[in-house]
Amino acid sequence: MTDLSVEVSQPLAEARVFRVVTQEQYSGAGEKLKAIKGLMQKVNATFDPIISKAYAAHKEAIAQKKNHEGPLIEAEGIYKRGMLGFQQEQERIRREEQARLDELARKERERLEARAAKAEEKGKAEKAEELRNQAATVPAPVVQIETPKVAGTSIRTTYYAYVKDFPALLDAAAGGRRFKTTKYEGQERRRGKSVPVSAVISNESFLNAQAKLQKTALNYPGVEAHSELSMSIRAS
Repeated sequence: MTDLSVEVSQPLAEARVFRVVTQEQYSGAGEKLKAIKGLMQKVNATFDPIISKAYAAHKEAIAQKKNHEGPLIEAEGIYKRGMLGFQQEQERIRREEQARLDELARKERERLEARAAKAEEKGKAEKAEELRNQAATVPAPVVQIETPKVAGTSIRTTYYAYVKDFPALLDAAAGGRRFKTTKYEGQERRRGKSVPVSAVISNESFLNAQAKLQKTALNYPGVEAHSELSMSIRAS
């Protein structure tokens, strides 16, 4: 390798001081180029087999790594899906219970308001006022479900935008005017009518940023705020 290093450095040293100002020097430069090509072939012959062996070893190492990681990745996915599924089911139960308690509170407020109306009809203004105050302060308990805390495990909710009705979004962005009506030879024509909705691409980066910022408050026509859970694990 040392001898080859000397061989390939010599043409560069000569080229740096070489000048092509005569026909003889022009021809000499051509000979030098042919010599350089010969040295390049020598370099290729020397290093290509080494590179091929290294590349084959690299591919084999990658394949073996995937073979060893595969069962672990699959097992990790099973546990994560189970835990996230449990988390989502608990959230569904919480929402249903919250809705039930909210409905009970609403009915209680309506009952008190009805009693207040009857009391007012009977001239019992003070009683009616008392009942209305009670109705205004009927509590709606906040349901919370605690899932077990596992050290080294964290669950994150990531919001993203899902365009469920792109024409509605397009109409909203254009102020409800996607086409311009013009007159040609006494007839009305709608410019742009032949342009399909598929010609316009929604800006998902912007919409996802808005979903991340506004979360479930995102209220663009034709767009919903969706979310998905992800989990990170530290080695024990």
